[in-house]
Amino acid sequence: MRAEQYAQVKALFAELCDLPVLARAERLRAGTKDTEVIEFVLALLEQSQTPAVQIGASVQKAMNWAATEELRAGDLLGAWKIIAPIGQGGMGSLFLVQRNDGHFRQRAALKVLKGVAHAKSLELLARERQLLASLAHPNIARLLDGGATPAGHPWLVMEFIDGLPIDKYCRAQKLDQAAILRLFVQACSAVAFAHRQLIVHCDLKPANLLVNTEGRPILLDFGIAKLIDSSGSVLAISPAYTPGYASPEQKRSEPVTIASDIYSLGVMLKELLAPTFLAQGKASARTTRRTRELQTITKKCTADAPAARYRSVDALTDDIERFLQHIPLRAMPDVWHYRSEKLVRRRWPWLLASAAFMLCVTLFSARLLWESQRAKRAELLAVAERDQATAQRDRANVAEASAERINAFLASVLSSVDPDNAKRMDTRLMRSILSQAAVKAQIELRKQPRELHQINSVIADSYASISDFRQAVRYYELAQVESVGSFAESELSARLQLMHKHAKALIALRKHDAAGVIIERGIAEASLKLGKAHALTLAFYTLQAERLFDAGLREQGLALAEENYLRMKKASISDQDIWFELLNSMAVMNSDSSRFERAQALLQELILLSSKSTGATSARTLRTRNSLAVLLLQSKRHAEAVQLLRPLAKDVDSYLGENHVLAISLLSNLGIALRLSGEERLSGEYYVNAHARALAAFGENYSLTLELANNLAIYELRNAQAPRALRRIDDVLEIIEPSYAKLDPLLVEALRTRARALAAMGQIEIARVAWREVIARDLALYGPKDAQTVTDQAALGALEKR
Repeated sequence: MRAEQYAQVKALFAELCDLPVLARAERLRAGTKDTEVIEFVLALLEQSQTPAVQIGASVQKAMNWAATEELRAGDLLGAWKIIAPIGQGGMGSLFLVQRNDGHFRQRAALKVLKGVAHAKSLELLARERQLLASLAHPNIARLLDGGATPAGHPWLVMEFIDGLPIDKYCRAQKLDQAAILRLFVQACSAVAFAHRQLIVHCDLKPANLLVNTEGRPILLDFGIAKLIDSSGSVLAISPAYTPGYASPEQKRSEPVTIASDIYSLGVMLKELLAPTFLAQGKASARTTRRTRELQTITKKCTADAPAARYRSVDALTDDIERFLQHIPLRAMPDVWHYRSEKLVRRRWPWLLASAAFMLCVTLFSARLLWESQRAKRAELLAVAERDQATAQRDRANVAEASAERINAFLASVLSSVDPDNAKRMDTRLMRSILSQAAVKAQIELRKQPRELHQINSVIADSYASISDFRQAVRYYELAQVESVGSFAESELSARLQLMHKHAKALIALRKHDAAGVIIERGIAEASLKLGKAHALTLAFYTLQAERLFDAGLREQGLALAEENYLRMKKASISDQDIWFELLNSMAVMNSDSSRFERAQALLQELILLSSKSTGATSARTLRTRNSLAVLLLQSKRHAEAVQLLRPLAKDVDSYLGENHVLAISLLSNLGIALRLSGEERLSGEYYVNAHARALAAFGENYSLTLELANNLAIYELRNAQAPRALRRIDDVLEIIEPSYAKLDPLLVEALRTRARALAAMGQIEIARVAWREVIARDLALYGPKDAQTVTDQAALGALEKR
């Protein structure tokens, strides 16, 4: 039906509906001679007599039929000539068209709205046209033109993609697993780009991902895409979706996020990889492990809960790239044997060369040992000839000294993993070394309790030095069990020190009750056997004060610390380490309680003490000067902090080296001080430099690197770079959420930064959920009256009003 016929039908039907039935035929013959129009109006009038419950569908169907324009080959729409129909979409018809304005030859795909152009359809097509106009990306079909037909039906012209759906393309080309993954990563780049424009596609499936003749995947059809408004409001969600690819929340008509697209990508990836899994036949152990990794990726994508999926498409493609490069996946459990296997896979030539070198060293050492032992045997034989009894005693002494040297050597090797040393290793490698050393010690030294006790103590200290307090507690407990023996009483001091370190690790894990039991036992035993004024007794009192303060009993903890301070003064304790621990703990407690003057006095006393005992340029003294600068920042004396930090940074670089933990921390602290002093632009250089140094020195998984990445994200937020800040903090959370305790301050701070970034990007509903999670952890970690808790609640309150 032509457009003019359709207009005539509408006018006559509206007029005749109000006339008596007998008068309708005469008025209809007077109104038109077109038999096609007359027949159609009569059909509509007949339908209008049906019950109301049926009329809507019948009339709408008829009107749709009437309104459909019969576009044929050769018809012109603007500068485009229709060549042939190529398909039907959920909202319109598709035609192959060719430019007809004489400027240049170009083929394209034209979509025209079919049926009656009701408001929702027009809105969706208009949104698709607007979205496509904003998406300039090599893997997204380009919008070329748009307009309306003579009957008022809107149309748009898109780049014509001569290709196959991605699943059919992979089968046709017989792509292997690696090629499929690389093709999929290209397709993901288009989805990630759309997400960065705050657009969720909502209908990702193979039919909307065509691969052209050049092998380039192209994303199509943004007809039901969801646009997240910059004001934070979420546009209405189309009920349309494709079964099999839609996320659970889409099927439930719930609000969708980028997690919905990630679900659909996971379904597609699983389908694309299925043929390669089947083709492997009887898989080797390595192939099975590789398959398990890919299954882990798809399972994470298609998790029922959106929060359990990848945080972004970039995070998904990062894991795929890691798979291709034999780097450990972030989605896989962080266990040492998995990391070691990946390291061997990537670096096997280097490891083989290292093993050969170690073999040479071992053979050379064995030769020297053999020569040494031969000379010693000859000497002992000579002694035995003169005095057999003396020789036996000498051999016993040599054996004992040898065992002690072995223990000392092992202790020095394990203690070298202390991250404060000049030559530091990645903490994950440290954990691997410690784990292997621990297993070997339990097996080989099970009949030598003294040696096993010493090794377990050193292993526990090493775990504590890299902040792995769970493992530290485990080996402190083993060391204490082994210390119960005939040699325990003669080593009372060492046993008490072990109990002290054990309790300190439990406090770090916030196991205050278990720590309290050990501390009370330590105080009782030290008081009874060493005296109430002994340094170790007073050290336990210091630890008790820390435990009370950390458990929320701040006033009791502060009072006990001050009381212990007076006890140590009265007893004239000379042990510098005991004094350092007390003064440092008191400074932290007073600072956290906003008693800045008292905290400053304690830190200044600590600097004098450290300078006398270890030197003005020792790591301990320099670290205490940094603590004083941090205190000045907390008390809002920003200019004084800058004056203290600038020379201190030079001293640390000179005496400890640019890649020392303290040197890198100082750069970040100086950036904070400059920002708070009003020098925002200059502060950014320090944030970036500090993070770059930490990344180069320790890698992305080290706690300091993660902390500095968070600081850099906060700086980016302050400088209107919210999307960049969100990507950075999502990368941090990918690392720390699987392995850090739920109430770890670094994890809570990263979640807080993410909530700020979401709010800054206008994602208000998601930001509110994020802030509620942060506040729940604040309450568990700090309590309801803490300044941080109050500040975060105020941030949520401000969002609730928007």
